[in-house]
Amino acid sequence: MELVSTRYTPIWVVKFSRLDLDTLAECANRHYDHLCQRQAREGGRIWLYRNMLDYVKNPLAGEVEVALSFEDVDLLGKIVENARGEFAENGTVLYTAFIRLLRSEKS
Repeated sequence: MELVSTRYTPIWVVKFSRLDLDTLAECANRHYDHLCQRQAREGGRIWLYRNMLDYVKNPLAGEVEVALSFEDVDLLGKIVENARGEFAENGTVLYTAFIRLLRSEKS
C-alpha cells in the first residue's frame, strides 16, 4: 500500500435563526426540484434544523448552530437560488450568505 495524498473535506459551522429556517422552508416548498422540496418535510435537513432549534438546542436563544458539509451548503444554496425577489429582504440575505459560504468568506 502506498499513500498517494491526503484530502480534507471542509465543514462550515453556521448559525440559523428562526427566520432563516422559516425562509429556507418556504423556499424549499416552492422549489421546482423534488429533492429541494423534501428538505422541508419530515426527515429533511431543514426539518432537522428546525427540530434542533425547538427541542435540542435552547429555543430561547433563537438560533441553532449546525455543521454543514459541502453537499449541505450546495443543496441549501440551490434551495435559495430563486429567493432574492420572492421573499424580500431575508431571501436576499440568505442567498448572499450562501454565496459567501461557497466562497469561504466571513460575513
